[in-house]
Amino acid sequence: MLNIDTKRLGTEYTKVKNYLSYYKEFGEPLVEEYSKTLDEKMAAITQYLNSCREYNLEFDIPSLQRICMDLSSTIYYTSSRLQQVELLADMARISYKDKYNDIYTSSQSGARQEDRKYTGEQLRALAEVGALEEELVHFIYSHAADIIKSKIEAAQEMLKVCSKSLSAEIASMQQFGVQNKVGA
Repeated sequence: MLNIDTKRLGTEYTKVKNYLSYYKEFGEPLVEEYSKTLDEKMAAITQYLNSCREYNLEFDIPSLQRICMDLSSTIYYTSSRLQQVELLADMARISYKDKYNDIYTSSQSGARQEDRKYTGEQLRALAEVGALEEELVHFIYSHAADIIKSKIEAAQEMLKVCSKSLSAEIASMQQFGVQNKVGA
């Protein structure tokens, strides 16, 4: 059996949940801001596909064409917004490194002035604690970017499915000689 300090485990668990609350407060609104249009488009497509399935309706070619075009352009613009978030994550990483290095250097020179010595490990620990907020900001931006990227990938898969459905509907209509204004 493992010898686990349950009190310490509880403390660490609470600390991690507190860090998560920072993400919920700052990261989730960031993701929403940068992917709202894509989320709305995906919800509308899902609603259309579910209603076709629920009421046993055939897919409408003009609707599928519109879905493909709208989703394609939304993916394009959301990808551009993703790059902005990734840039912010990079800038937050630079800010973290600057703060870390400033604290490390000032702790080192302060120790010299006071005629005491810190080990490299102690200096790193001081710098990490002192730059915690900057590291959390970097964490928030980088994880927001990961979430937006996942949403884009899911939308690209949806676009593939819609494109295949559109192709199948057109092929079916051509096979049975049904005349329909494709692109109307």
